[in-house]
Amino acid sequence: MFKKNADILSIHVFDHDNLDISKFKDKNFELKYVAKERRPEVHIHLTDTIYLEISAGGNPYNRGVWINKVWTGDDMNSIYTTGLIEQLVPPEEIELKNFNKNKYVLDKAERTIEIIKEYF
Repeated sequence: MFKKNADILSIHVFDHDNLDISKFKDKNFELKYVAKERRPEVHIHLTDTIYLEISAGGNPYNRGVWINKVWTGDDMNSIYTTGLIEQLVPPEEIELKNFNKNKYVLDKAERTIEIIKEYF
C-alpha cells in the first residue's frame, strides 16, 4: 500500500498463486475485457463506488488485484467492515515486504529492454 499523491491511496496485492473468489459469488460484479489485448478483469463492488479489481492478461505487470476508488480514510473503513478482503486473502497468508517502487520500475525497464533486444 502506498500513496500516489496526497489524495489517492493505492493498495496492491502482489504474488498470488491462486485466488478463491467463491466468497464473492453473491456480490455485485462485472466481467470486462479491457485494453488492446482484451484481458479479462473482474470488478467486484465493495461499496457503491469502491471496487476490487482482479486483472489477468499476458503482461505480468497488468495482472494483479487492486482496490480502486479509495479516496478517504472513511473509504478504508468501509472496505474493512465488509470483511471481504480477509476472505480473499486470509491474514495468515499475508507476508508484508518492503516494496521499493523505484527498483520495481527499473527492473521492469530492464526486462523491457531485454525483450526488445531479443525480438527486434
